[in-house]
Amino acid sequence: MDEAKGIKAGYRVGDNTRRLVYSLVLIPIVPMLAAIGTVASVDFFGRRLIDNIGWSNFFSALMWVAAIIAIWRKVIVWTLGRKWLTAIVSFIPFVQIVYGQALWNSGCVDQELRLSQFQVGVGVWIWVSVWVWWIWERRHMKKVSDSGQISNRRLPENVVRVVASIGILPAMFGIFFISFFAFDELFGISESRAFVCVYTLVATLTVLIWLRIWWGAVAWSQRVLWKTVLWAMALMVVPSLGILISGKWHSFLDTIFYFIPVIGWGIWMAGTVRYWPMKIASGVNGMTPKCLQCGYLLTGLRGTRCPECGDEPTLDELWAATAGEGL
Repeated sequence: MDEAKGIKAGYRVGDNTRRLVYSLVLIPIVPMLAAIGTVASVDFFGRRLIDNIGWSNFFSALMWVAAIIAIWRKVIVWTLGRKWLTAIVSFIPFVQIVYGQALWNSGCVDQELRLSQFQVGVGVWIWVSVWVWWIWERRHMKKVSDSGQISNRRLPENVVRVVASIGILPAMFGIFFISFFAFDELFGISESRAFVCVYTLVATLTVLIWLRIWWGAVAWSQRVLWKTVLWAMALMVVPSLGILISGKWHSFLDTIFYFIPVIGWGIWMAGTVRYWPMKIASGVNGMTPKCLQCGYLLTGLRGTRCPECGDEPTLDELWAATAGEGL
C-alpha cells in the first residue's frame, strides 16, 4: 500500500514541468500541423474562403489557443471575470485572419509580412493571457488565500515567468522580419545595414522584455547589474559589428555572421538564467502545503487530513508534491 501511495505521489510531482514541456513542444508541432491542415483545406475548399497563408494562420491560432488553455486550465482559478477576459484576449491571434492583409503593400513579401504579423499576435496573446490568468486580481487573490481558499492553485512565480518567456520566441521573430522588410522596402536602406538596425532593435526589445519577466526573481546587486548591462551591450553590439564587416571573407563565414544574432538571443537567455543569483524563496520552493485532491490550503492544520474533501495523504506524499510544484 505504501508503495502504491508513493507511486501516486510520484505522478503528482513535476506536473508543472510536464505542462512547460507540453507548451514548448507546441513551437515545432503547431506550424507542421497547420501546414498539413492548410494543404487539406485548400484541396477541399480551394481558395473560396481564404488563401494558403490565411488557412495556415487560422489553424495555428486555433491550435495555440486551444492547446495552451487545455495544458494550463487546471492551474487557473476560473473566476467569471477571468473567463470573460480569456475569451476576449483569445481573439488576438485571430486578428490577422480577420484583417488578412499585410501592414503595407509590399508586393512579393506580402505573405512573409502576414506570417510575421501573426507571430507577433501569438506572442502578445501569450503575454496577455499570463497576465489574465495569474497576475490579474493578484491582490484580491492574496486576500482570498489568507482565508484558505483555492487561490493557492496559482502557479509558482518562476513557472509563470517561463510561460511568459515562451511568448518571446514568436513575437521577436515576427518583429524581426516586419522591421527588416520596413527598413529594406520603405526606407531604402541596404540589406546589410537594415539587418544591423533591425537586429539591434530586436535585441534591445528582447533584453527589455526578458528583464521585465525575470526582474523579480533576481537578487540584484551593483555587481550583478553591471555584469548584466555589459552582457546586454555585447548581445546588441558584437553581432552587429560582425554583420557590418561581413562580405570581406569567404561566403560561408558571411553566412555564419547572419546566424550569430539569433544564436545571441539564446545565449542571452541561457546565460542570464545560469549566472543571475536567484532569490531564495521561503518555505519549500516558495510553496505552501495544499490538498493533493482539491487544492485546499493546509497551513496551520495539525494533520494532513483535508477538511474540505477528506483526503489524507502521508507526510512523504505531501512533501514530495509540494516540492515538485515549486519548479
